[in-house]
Amino acid sequence: SHGPWTLAAAAVAAARELDVAVVGGGPTGLVIAALLRRSGVRVAALERRAGPPAHPQAHFVSARTMEVLSEVGAAHDVRALCPPLDDWRAFRYCMSASGTQLAVSDHFPSVPHAPGTPLQVPGAAYTTPLMDTAGDETEMSAWRSVHVPLHRLVPVLARLSPVEYGTEVLGAREHENCVELTVLHRDVDSDSLGGGRCEESTIRARYVVGADGSSSGLRAAVGARLEGAGPLASLLNVHFRSRRLSVALRDRKAMLYFVYNPDVVAVMVAHDMRSGDYVLQLPLFGPAQSPAEISREEVVAAVRAACGAHARAHAHAVRPAVCGGKLGLGCCRRGGWRRRRGAAGGCQWHRRRRQWRPRRKCGRGGPRGCDRRP
Repeated sequence: SHGPWTLAAAAVAAARELDVAVVGGGPTGLVIAALLRRSGVRVAALERRAGPPAHPQAHFVSARTMEVLSEVGAAHDVRALCPPLDDWRAFRYCMSASGTQLAVSDHFPSVPHAPGTPLQVPGAAYTTPLMDTAGDETEMSAWRSVHVPLHRLVPVLARLSPVEYGTEVLGAREHENCVELTVLHRDVDSDSLGGGRCEESTIRARYVVGADGSSSGLRAAVGARLEGAGPLASLLNVHFRSRRLSVALRDRKAMLYFVYNPDVVAVMVAHDMRSGDYVLQLPLFGPAQSPAEISREEVVAAVRAACGAHARAHAHAVRPAVCGGKLGLGCCRRGGWRRRRGAAGGCQWHRRRRQWRPRRKCGRGGPRGCDRRP
């Protein structure tokens, strides 16, 4: 028998002929697969990794995304994973998380605090952002944004549509009526360092959706490209757990702690204060500085400096990350056209209301009018 994250041979055989193959088992790919599956489309999500991510990574799910998740029946389960709002409504600027507080910013000022959960700390400046997150969301949506890290979000979405973990796309060829993918299946049940038994096969699908991230192998295979600025920032993400720190921060809870002191400048993300789940983001000054140059002792010292006096922590993972400004281009060869994906489009007034007006009918978008498309 196979567990929920393994690849069964029967599942591979059934996926040889598909209507849609979704390459990538992250949130985007899983939601696309779930939406198609609900419409009766033969679809499979292919993920090269052996299982769901273990690193928290992204953690903010917007109200609009929650609306989409409600369409596939996952919004309530995702919201149940979110900590109480008072745990993450604030950003704090400090010398260390448990030390001197410089300022605090409340991103939900219109929502009352729960009794016994003070937001301000004596001596710290109090600010509110230009935009009230809760007020804007209440005006436009029945859902509110939530704070759920990726490694907890993906297992919920994976229950909506089967995911073939250990399946890597090696190549893609377009034919008259289908796209032919050459894929490599790895036995993710194996404990061997080499990843176990490997088997190469072909999957034919009428359509292929690439949702495998910025380092997409599928994008290279079909000739699509990224355009825009190169890396904007390089970081070293340190995932650690400390219940002791959560106890120390019970009167100064926040989503983000911006830490400034002589020993470290960093951002600490509190993914879940109930379980003591944190990530410390350390800036890397590349190309002059490489992640390989940072020793474990330096990482431990940075965590202690950022946490303050309550620094007993267990580091789970250390991994580099790059913040980029590149945009992927989608392509459809048959029609000979290329279309840019991800552009917001439209005027601000109609974009906030998720409406579209032709250029000739919209006077709110300036000289160019409103180019919002459904």
